[in-house]
Amino acid sequence: MLCPTLKGATVSEIKKVQLTAEEQKLYQLINEYRNENGLPDIPLSKSLTYVAQRHVWDLETNFEFGGSCNMHSWSDKGEDWSGCCYIEPQCMWDKPSEMTPYPGYGYEISFGGSGNYKATAEGALQAWKGSSGHNTVIVNQGSWKNIKWNSVGIGIYESFAVVWFGAEVDPVQDDTKILPEKPTALSASNIFFDAFDLSWANSKDADSYEIQRMESTNWIDAGTAVLPTFSFNNLDSGSVQEVRVRAVNADGTSDWSNSLFVDLLQIEDSIPNIPTNLMASGIDTTSFTFQWKSVVNAESYIIQILKSGIWTDLGSTANNSYKVENLLAGSNQKVRVKAVNSFGTSEWSSSLSVDLLQIKDFIPAVPTDLIATEVDTTSFTFKWNAIVNADFYTIQVLDSGIWVDLDSSVINNYKVENRTPGSKQTVRVKAVNNFGSSDWSDSLSVDLLKIENFPPAVPTDLIATEIDTTSFTFQWKAVVNADSYIIQILDLGIWIDLDSTVNNNYKIVSYIPGGKETVRVKAVNKFGSSDWSDSLAVNLLKVENFPPAVPTDLIATEVDTTSFTFEWKAVVNAESYTIQILDSGVWFDLDSTAFNKFTVENRVPGSKQTVRVKAVNKFGSSDWSDSLSVDLQQTVQLPDTPTDLVAVNITETAFELQWTKAKLATAYQIDRFVDSLWILEGYSSSNTYLLANLDSGSTQSVRVKSINNDGESDWSTPLVVQLKETVINLPDTPTNLKANNITSSSFDITWSLVDSAQYEIQILKDSTWVLQGSTASNSYLLTNMKAGSVQQVRVRAVNNDGTSEWSSILVVPLLDEVVSIPNTPSNLTATTVTNNSMTIVWNVVDNATMYDLQIWRNSTWQLISSSADTSVVINDLVSGSTQYVRVRATNKTGSSSYSDYISVKLEQSGSIPSVPRNLKAYNVNSTYFGIYWSTVDNAEYYDIQRWNGRNWVLDGSTNSYYYYVEDMPYRSTQYVRIRSRNRFGASEYTQYITVSLGRSNGRTSQHFEEPVESLTEISVYPNPAPHTIRIKNLQVEEVVKVQLISSSGIVQQTIENLGPLDAIDVSRYNKGIYILKVYYKDNSTSFVRFVKQ
Repeated sequence: MLCPTLKGATVSEIKKVQLTAEEQKLYQLINEYRNENGLPDIPLSKSLTYVAQRHVWDLETNFEFGGSCNMHSWSDKGEDWSGCCYIEPQCMWDKPSEMTPYPGYGYEISFGGSGNYKATAEGALQAWKGSSGHNTVIVNQGSWKNIKWNSVGIGIYESFAVVWFGAEVDPVQDDTKILPEKPTALSASNIFFDAFDLSWANSKDADSYEIQRMESTNWIDAGTAVLPTFSFNNLDSGSVQEVRVRAVNADGTSDWSNSLFVDLLQIEDSIPNIPTNLMASGIDTTSFTFQWKSVVNAESYIIQILKSGIWTDLGSTANNSYKVENLLAGSNQKVRVKAVNSFGTSEWSSSLSVDLLQIKDFIPAVPTDLIATEVDTTSFTFKWNAIVNADFYTIQVLDSGIWVDLDSSVINNYKVENRTPGSKQTVRVKAVNNFGSSDWSDSLSVDLLKIENFPPAVPTDLIATEIDTTSFTFQWKAVVNADSYIIQILDLGIWIDLDSTVNNNYKIVSYIPGGKETVRVKAVNKFGSSDWSDSLAVNLLKVENFPPAVPTDLIATEVDTTSFTFEWKAVVNAESYTIQILDSGVWFDLDSTAFNKFTVENRVPGSKQTVRVKAVNKFGSSDWSDSLSVDLQQTVQLPDTPTDLVAVNITETAFELQWTKAKLATAYQIDRFVDSLWILEGYSSSNTYLLANLDSGSTQSVRVKSINNDGESDWSTPLVVQLKETVINLPDTPTNLKANNITSSSFDITWSLVDSAQYEIQILKDSTWVLQGSTASNSYLLTNMKAGSVQQVRVRAVNNDGTSEWSSILVVPLLDEVVSIPNTPSNLTATTVTNNSMTIVWNVVDNATMYDLQIWRNSTWQLISSSADTSVVINDLVSGSTQYVRVRATNKTGSSSYSDYISVKLEQSGSIPSVPRNLKAYNVNSTYFGIYWSTVDNAEYYDIQRWNGRNWVLDGSTNSYYYYVEDMPYRSTQYVRIRSRNRFGASEYTQYITVSLGRSNGRTSQHFEEPVESLTEISVYPNPAPHTIRIKNLQVEEVVKVQLISSSGIVQQTIENLGPLDAIDVSRYNKGIYILKVYYKDNSTSFVRFVKQ
């Protein structure tokens, strides 16, 4: 099935059209049906099939049933057709010639369904055979009798199927050879001093393009392209380039296009470009290095920083980097740059936002202020100052002269335990976070306490504290090596054990207030116990020698209309109590009592009474207690008994009870007589009450009584009520069950309507009928069924009187499972690339069963693998070539579109390099000159020879693409030639060039004042490099900086402070050959070349 991704269909694209399995079935069924009617097969047309497949996709995606346009219409969403509503037949007839090379009219029959309907070959043909208008087209009857069909196209997708018939023979056949059209409308863009982009109009029937460039008087191949664009690089600055293009497909090539002449810019004669590729490096808390890509003709750069919303000049530099310093730690900074030369300045670059590091983003400081606390015989607590950005701390102890890790701690202290008693312990600590760890702290030595191997000493300094009438706290001086203490008390002349404690105090409680208690203590440890201490005699306070305390816990009990009982907590040494009452704001004595309660009588009904009490003995009286307020009850007024009970609105199961309102009633209680008992039915605040849900036709007895705050009335006379008899009307059983919209996992069922009913639906699961759901309508959707299963369902009607019988069982076979077309594979990548092989890998696609891998060969896409694996090894490739591959996913339903292709550059095999080309002189002076040439892919060095008048002599070697010949006789004529070489050998020397010193050749290129270059054996990996590179064999401690230089000599990036494992990001640079130049501290340099993919 074709997807809408083409802009018009070329012949080569139409030749690739294939029928799906279902479409092939429909084609066979149509021809079998024609054969049954004495008619021949119709040849399959790729052009008409292309139109048919595109139309069913458009119908499925955009067609709406019930609209004003029928299924012969086309939407306006196509890229290779024009939209039309089928009113005039041209909407149908012209589509084949509009979309394909087919020369005649097309006649379409269509079939489709809405919702989840799935079109099939059998279903479509059956429908057409049953429609006279469609059937006559298929079997050439009626008005189609004298027409011979020479072409037919088939399309089936989701809900739709169409067939296109044509009388003309399809000009597109498998053996049709149609050459692509000649490219036109060549144009150049992004013109630079040594590069430009070429584009042209897409040629009809083209699969790819070949591009050539004129050099001297010969056309040379520049490359190939699949799309109508191509980039030229590494051209002579300011030169005029002549280029041309021709189109290619499997049948051959077009004529060459007309030539396009492109004038390249001179480097020096223009305002510089805007700096790009902004980046920040060396970011710390208060500074960073601002970097950008060098602008070729820039003489300097101006840098600005955003301060308080205003762009402010920072400074200028001739380099493509600038150190921004003295900033606020952890802040966000924004900077920009513009390039400057004698012709003016560029626009400002975009701004670069830089987040400075927080202080916490550094290695933590060394812990200080070490101390030991809680030192005992075998342990102590090691403490230090907390470090702000530490995540945790590592602690070490010195053991037999060796530092040994103890543990780590997230807080700034650690308990060192289980050490030798009385020993000297030495510890240290360091702080750690995600950025590393501090140095170790100073060491701390701690002397643990010594334990003598004998029982503890006798406790001394015995005292009693917190003495009251019944208790005191017994205390003594702690004994150093005591594990616990035993306490004894003297009872009737005998010492009795009270308890033991690990503390040096103990709370003693006596049951004799004011008595005398005598106690003693001894210390205990594992070696034994001390002698008993001296005894301590303690006189408890006497209760009777003090006035009594104030009575508390006042309460009122037995409260009625005129009296209540006043109670309080008994006071220990009280002999009597005096009670007062508050009357008109004045306290009056009521009486006294020896008990802790008093009955207050003869008060005004419903009034508030306030009382208080004090305790009295021979030493005096307490203060008055807090007052207690008591609300006496009101005089009781009961409500009247309800009368005149009557029942209204009597039904089969309910009635409303009414009665005359009772005087003083605030509510009513209703009882009903059930099973020989009166039971509570409910309450009502009005003189009515609804009794419901009663037995149909039953006799009910009810009674009512009134209620208020003072009590309740007597019961009313019972009322007997006879309910009406119930008429039961059960619903009819549903009939005419039908299944509709059957899919692989769902279907609708419908049935005849039953009056005033709802419905319950059951489904048979594991031999048991299970309720599936209920509905008020006569249809129901069943979903989440197993594909291909046979389902059994039944329905019954439900109303207030009950349910009907179950309907007859409906058997519904579901369709087989529909598998969707898989998605396009992603993350297509080449790994393990060698000089003649590569491994291609991609991500797994969920519902894919196979993957088709294609490679671009002989100007066409060729299938090289159909496999269930997501990786394929491709061997026997041409060394150093560039390969193009793409992949698609397939399953039984169909195939995804192919992925975007990737290009893979293979390594060069071990061969001798070719002869360098384009040897030229530049920057010619009176005693020296420079030469440069086009690089050779597998060359490692270049040898330069100079003619000395008798022989060719070696002037020097370089791994660069340029060289300086110096210290020549003043204004002499020199002859030079070069060759390339690598480990496998050397090429032939080039033709020599003649250089006349002192007579400028008109170029003004910069003189490369480079020191003598060291051929240090460094290398780059990976090479070719898609994203990042690293340098092997680099002694970073000897390196000043590293420069990344394009093949045209432009410095792309300068890197300082390169680490031994640091990766260099090259992802933002264009494809091509680059040079990595290393500057050493001894003023030597070295070079290495790599390819950017």
